[in-house]
Amino acid sequence: MLSKTEADLLKCMLTHRGGCDRATLLQDVLGYHPEAVTNTLETHIWRIRRKIEASPGEPRILKTTGTGYQLVVDQYATGSDEWLAYLRHISDTCPSVRDIVASDKPGR
Repeated sequence: MLSKTEADLLKCMLTHRGGCDRATLLQDVLGYHPEAVTNTLETHIWRIRRKIEASPGEPRILKTTGTGYQLVVDQYATGSDEWLAYLRHISDTCPSVRDIVASDKPGR
């Protein structure tokens, strides 16, 4: 089960067309200063990957970019049942996300 913070991180990435830089996630979701020195974000990302990736050590859905993290739409179908249920839930409850989830490749 995704925690509220984990769900909020994913929602932030979805509403930013699939990806967010570290500073945005720290400030907008976790409430930290954007330049904070903390591993909190990385810990949350690691926990999310354990829940949604078939092989968390080789992420295909939640990728690390040069500045943050990106959800890769092409790989949603290979995610866990929980991930697919989360996508259905968020697209039903958040109109701005519904359009992103419904689009073919959000981050592009």
